[in-house]
Amino acid sequence: MNNNVINLYISLYDTFSSGMITLSIAYLRIAPVFFLLPFLNTKLLNGIVIKNSLIIYISLGLWPYLSTGDDVREQREIIDVVLYELLIGIIFAFLICLPFLVANIIGEIIDNQRGATISDTIDPANGIDSSEFSAFLNYVICMIFLAQGGLYKLVGAFADSYRMMPFCQGFSHFEPLIMGTWLNSLVSQGLILASPVLVTLFLSEVALGLYSRFCPQLNAFSLSLAIKSIIAFSIFLIYFHNEIPSILVSMIDMSPLLDIFTIK
Repeated sequence: MNNNVINLYISLYDTFSSGMITLSIAYLRIAPVFFLLPFLNTKLLNGIVIKNSLIIYISLGLWPYLSTGDDVREQREIIDVVLYELLIGIIFAFLICLPFLVANIIGEIIDNQRGATISDTIDPANGIDSSEFSAFLNYVICMIFLAQGGLYKLVGAFADSYRMMPFCQGFSHFEPLIMGTWLNSLVSQGLILASPVLVTLFLSEVALGLYSRFCPQLNAFSLSLAIKSIIAFSIFLIYFHNEIPSILVSMIDMSPLLDIFTIK
């Protein structure tokens, strides 16, 4: 075997090994999204091979952003590169999951106020883990997200993250306190979006209390769940149809990445 063929094999092996290392590092940023997004979790994609194949396909589609980091990766310690990509992947996954988390918060708050999760309050050990309305609302947001080209937006968000936080670039400063501000805004947005229903439920509770005060024979506790459920679903149906889907989907924003990390 002549030297040209040997050099060709060596070159092919080096290219293949470099590509596999690049895909392995890119996995750290893309995989957390697949493990946290509700429509990509184990209930729908229960095969780890299928999920990993999708991650590799997305990584190959983003190869122009990945191939630029080969020279940078060789100049840095592998542990720095791994931590950099893993931190960005986890925070990026939380930013992408923001509308679905807010939808869960809205459903939990409304179910709590109308009394549907009373078993969890009375017996926390054996009560329900998640309310039915929050799970339903989460599936509705997933359907709206996918119907509006959510997977295309997801890949575009990955590309935006690589433009703002280049592959294997590293960061000189990490600001974790901004995550606390992000979590605070997460809860506040859930309360704001659920506030019309909460105000209506509060008024209905006051009305039931006054009515039971003047009519002692009325068992307000037994009637409150049915009455508040009808009122909550009626108000939320009108409110949700016009406002909430567009607000939740528009919450996906990559700008907090630049606030949390400082690029080298």
